Amino acid sequence: MKYVFVVATFFLSLYLYSNKTETISLENLRLSYIKAIEDSETADNILEQLSKVSPNNPMLYGYKGAFEALVAKHSWNPYTKYDYLSKAMKTLETAIKNDKNNAEIRFLRFSIQHYIPSFLGFSTNLEEDKEVILKTLKYCEPKVKLVIKNFLKTSERCTPAELKMIDKI
Repeated sequence: MKYVFVVATFFLSLYLYSNKTETISLENLRLSYIKAIEDSETADNILEQLSKVSPNNPMLYGYKGAFEALVAKHSWNPYTKYDYLSKAMKTLETAIKNDKNNAEIRFLRFSIQHYIPSFLGFSTNLEEDKEVILKTLKYCEPKVKLVIKNFLKTSERCTPAELKMIDKI
């Protein structure tokens, strides 16, 4: 009987460990993302937690790409920076392919590409992402919507007409 209990506990622990990325709350990810912009340890820890997330969960996979970009930001080695940034863009691209009209995932890529120097060649989706964000922003959760609206307003990437549209959302 003890043997069955130990085996069952082991498999339950293994199951819970293997699925821990699927149980990360979006609220915690969003807060951690903001913290990780300035804190490399947070970026590393969350990326570790997201390491096994599946592309079948586009939102978590999109955040995985965003945290890869933050790890790149904090790296001092130019090769490592470029490598993580390249991974981040591929991860975000996959997340977007799996959920083309998700304003939050598009915003993650848009905000990252906004800050990447254009000569690196990674800032190619800004207009496309902005267009999708503007079309789908009204469907976002209120807190997310507010963050995206504020970023768009201060990014200097929106036309006056787009800014008026943002104010109406």
